[in-house]
Amino acid sequence: MKEIKAYETSDGQVFTSSDQASIHEEHLAIFPIIDQFLNSKLNKYNAGPQRIIAQRTIANWEKWKDENV
Repeated sequence: MKEIKAYETSDGQVFTSSDQASIHEEHLAIFPIIDQFLNSKLNKYNAGPQRIIAQRTIANWEKWKDENV
């Protein structure tokens, strides 16, 4: 058996990478705002899988925009 280092995020998810845990925390912070948009009439992707893809894509876009623009 091998002991590993893990990172637990505020919602209880566990990651072995601090980078992945940080990205997840950033997503948790922005998801409420994104969900406001996804609940609006402007969003056409209301089904489960498409909604999740849209949510994560928007969150990643915001992160990319902050780092590159």
